[in-house]
Amino acid sequence: MKFTVEDNDPDVTVDSDGDGITATTANLTVNVGDDPANVSFRQGRTLSADDIVAASTNQTATDDGSFPAQLFEAKVGTAAGGDILSLSWKGQASSVDDAHPVTMYAYNFTTQGWEKVATADSNGEMTGEFPAADHLRDGNAVILVQQVAVDGYPTTALPDESAFTESVSLRSLDEAGQTTQSSWDGTGIPENYDFSFAWETDTQYYAESFPYHYDNMNQWMRGQRAKARHPLRHAHRRHRR
Repeated sequence: MKFTVEDNDPDVTVDSDGDGITATTANLTVNVGDDPANVSFRQGRTLSADDIVAASTNQTATDDGSFPAQLFEAKVGTAAGGDILSLSWKGQASSVDDAHPVTMYAYNFTTQGWEKVATADSNGEMTGEFPAADHLRDGNAVILVQQVAVDGYPTTALPDESAFTESVSLRSLDEAGQTTQSSWDGTGIPENYDFSFAWETDTQYYAESFPYHYDNMNQWMRGQRAKARHPLRHAHRRHRR
């Protein structure tokens, strides 16, 4: 037996000038057409930068073959039955492709495992939604962002609560002038970094065959060094004949 249900996209309007919106009331209307329908209005809440804490164990690079991971704790507080959490992330990771996308996971404290909730698009943006039920520990949700194979599972373990402290909240990081792994889009000069380096390959060929370009490249690096906030290292590689 086949049932067919007509699509119904309700026309929802909110008080446009805001004069009817208070801390406890709002003027809302919905038009669901002529067919009977159950309609409910739900209240949303936005978390502030103080409510999102980055784990002190977060890594921006690894040397053991694993992918770096970002862990966050969202201080949700008390959640009612049926509440939905929605979190957005934007950033970049190296070597991203269709088989190894950047993925967002939420930890399920009932099944004790990570659940995939979103995959970043070509711009490095994603929004994950998941029910508050089973995903809160003392009112807090734990989120993992990591580049993982499409059919893979993150190997990052759930950190102890001590990894999340107020000193590494997104607001405290911003006020301290620090950046998180996702705060630099790969262009321009980042606000915070330890060092930078310039790499030249086959310099003997540039010097012999393209001296004008070779000089321009080095003059450009010299200019960038003057702009750098930290030391600029220079390395070159020369092939033996």
